[in-house]
Amino acid sequence: MPTVSVTRSCDDPTDRPIQIVNISLAAYVERNPQFTPPATLHLFVNLTAHHRFADIPFRDTRLILEILEPAGAFFVVHSDRRNHIAWEIPNPQGSAGDWVSRPDNPPTKRLRIREDQLVLFQSDRPADGKTYPVGIAGVSKGEFIRLSAFADGFDLLSAHPRLSCELTIEGLEEGDGVYVPAQFSKY
Repeated sequence: MPTVSVTRSCDDPTDRPIQIVNISLAAYVERNPQFTPPATLHLFVNLTAHHRFADIPFRDTRLILEILEPAGAFFVVHSDRRNHIAWEIPNPQGSAGDWVSRPDNPPTKRLRIREDQLVLFQSDRPADGKTYPVGIAGVSKGEFIRLSAFADGFDLLSAHPRLSCELTIEGLEEGDGVYVPAQFSKY
């Protein structure tokens, strides 16, 4: 069973403006030989906003993912990817925190998915949010994945970014899913 821990100073990830809610991992078969290395797993990360931010658009929303283990695992582009979402990698020629979008989308351990504007919590569809599918290659059958996830974005009410908690997910394998709020329930 996967576990989730908070890696930044964060009391309760369910009370943050932006929240990482669901994380799951499924088998994936790449049908298009142009995508190499082929994704063999499909990671799904679901973001939402706290109900206090219902119907408020966030701009420059970013989901940052990093595969910590296994060593041979990488995020890869797959044929089911939605092309309107920016896929960014750390800039090898830049300074720390500098990201770049490259047309060849090389395999990467760290990935930033960015959208210009979206509403993460809609009052008429409170269970909705936004799900990001990401391909993963280089994981053997039965091998566990350890990754970190963090999201932020700017709402119209503040000039400062609204942050999720930075999470570490351990023990994730094909077929697993984790509902993050259940890991931090006070009840």
